[in-house]
Amino acid sequence: MRKTATGYLLASVAAIAAYPALADDESVLDPINVEAEKDKPGDVEIGERQLEELQPATLGQVFDGQTAVTGSNALPSAQKVFVHGIEESQLNVTIDGARTNKGAFHHAGNVLIDPFLLRSVTVTPGVATADAGPQALAGAIRYETLDARDLLATGQDFGARFRLNYADNGDTFYGSSTFYGRSGGFEYLLSYSGAQGDDYEDGDGSVVQGSAAALDSYVAKAAYTTATGKRFEFSADYTVDEGLRQYRPNFGGIVGTPTVLDTVKIDRTGYVLSYVDESPEGWLTPEVTLAWGEQGFENFERSGTMTTFNGKFQNRFLLGNGALVAGIDFFDDKAEGGDFGNQHAEKLRNIGLFAQADQSLTDALTLSYGGRYDYQWFTGSDGSKFDAGGLSGNVSLDYALASGLTLTAGLSSVFGGYALGEAAVINAHGTTWTYGGMETSRSNNARVGMSYVSGGFDVGAALFYTEIDGAQVLNSSDRSMAVDIESRGVDATIGYTYGRGAIRLNYTYADVTQDGSTPGTTNDYLSTPVGHLFGLQAVHQLSDEWRVGGTAEIALENDDTVGLIGGRGTKMYELPGYEAVNLFAVYEPKSVSNLSIRGEIRNLFDQTYQKRTANGAGQNDLIVPLNEPGRTFVLSATFLF
Repeated sequence: MRKTATGYLLASVAAIAAYPALADDESVLDPINVEAEKDKPGDVEIGERQLEELQPATLGQVFDGQTAVTGSNALPSAQKVFVHGIEESQLNVTIDGARTNKGAFHHAGNVLIDPFLLRSVTVTPGVATADAGPQALAGAIRYETLDARDLLATGQDFGARFRLNYADNGDTFYGSSTFYGRSGGFEYLLSYSGAQGDDYEDGDGSVVQGSAAALDSYVAKAAYTTATGKRFEFSADYTVDEGLRQYRPNFGGIVGTPTVLDTVKIDRTGYVLSYVDESPEGWLTPEVTLAWGEQGFENFERSGTMTTFNGKFQNRFLLGNGALVAGIDFFDDKAEGGDFGNQHAEKLRNIGLFAQADQSLTDALTLSYGGRYDYQWFTGSDGSKFDAGGLSGNVSLDYALASGLTLTAGLSSVFGGYALGEAAVINAHGTTWTYGGMETSRSNNARVGMSYVSGGFDVGAALFYTEIDGAQVLNSSDRSMAVDIESRGVDATIGYTYGRGAIRLNYTYADVTQDGSTPGTTNDYLSTPVGHLFGLQAVHQLSDEWRVGGTAEIALENDDTVGLIGGRGTKMYELPGYEAVNLFAVYEPKSVSNLSIRGEIRNLFDQTYQKRTANGAGQNDLIVPLNEPGRTFVLSATFLF
């Protein structure tokens, strides 16, 4: 870590933290919360207010200032999310309750989302509940998007939200328009957003080829709520990134190989139909979700498509001291692709029964426990068939030891079963995939921690452990190939919320191993080395019209990778440390209602770095790293009416 940058960072933190002393105590505004990592038993919750403060341009920026959860790089087309160093393919990931099917191509991202319409993101590392869904080996990620009623003010029947922003690094323009309304019990939302620009420069001023923004996103929603609270909702969305990219979008290139750019198309389509009773009476309170989704990849020589049809039917039963959720869920997934003219497919079906109870046993003790049983049917590209079933169980508790002091703990064992191979490489380059000896996966998770809350102050720490036995290597022609993954370490957080703002420091240490040793960084769909990460989040209301804040991510050097063998048998080096700081200011003039103007400086110190979870980091003899953008000035305006 460079001393000059660190000094500036500490000065920035001190300046933000000093604002309470400078504020006018006679004009205290409502608190602005920088939401904490929830230690029950470890959820990371990012709500609507925090998303509005962050105004993330990419999915990775949603997790600015977090440490348990990190994005892999700056390109939306290549972004993946890691939880304690474990890639999201090992977690259950949903959007508005609908399962996502990942793995079209290992050099592309898994879940393409424009975060503009996100309402909340909840990440459960490790110990997930039974109703989170199947294959939650290392936890769950739940993305929820905004509805019309979230945007409409009281008494308002029609509205619109517009956002326009410009980033000077890459001359990138982003614009979005959303229209929404309601009439009686009917409501609707229509939205379009898009980004266009040039290749950005890293901190050294080098152009990162193939990094130009080229994203379009379309969303349509309709809902009807009866007078008795029965709500039916349908949504459709399509997001596409189509531009000149490297053959491997998540790399900056291959050492000694000329850079060749070609059109790469990555897209995601989703349809969700849901029903929920929002005014339940008695024991019958059903919830139903049916969804179809598709994720695709295509470049000049290959394509891959992942499709899923999935659903959930559940009912919430009220107990004397809590509630029980029980139901059935299913998915029917397909991976199809390979070289052009040589396309093949794998299929995986799953049906699961689940029950999850939450009870307050005493004034001090709350308990959550549940289980599920899943049965799967797998069909290989050569017609090979496998089937298997397994039980999963979980238990977690919160126990108030004293006023403000809480002990939390959780355990789970999860049946993962089989996993679809990577669509774009099925039988690729003349290979023939084999399936003899395929086995199912299982994980075990544990977490124990304590938290203390007093007034506006809170502090918490927890130990975590995740092991996955038999995680399948999804892009190997030998589909029986599997590895064992472990991630263990500590999460900690300390925060202070006051009348005009809040400040929070997060910390995670994750020691990640695979088959007993540190994994490489081209370890697709599985795990990556992490080490020590620090994250900072701060916001302060200067006046009725002005608000300032920022985030920071600090990674300490990790030398666990020194001497390892990476991709293509190349030697690996240490993962360098870095400190990336982002500052913002928001102006909301009283004279113009519903207008917000925001200025932001990203990568304040103009660092040249790769994210800690970037693919290929430390493989200097083989891979040209995909560096993050250098210092970037962003100006945006949001208007509602």
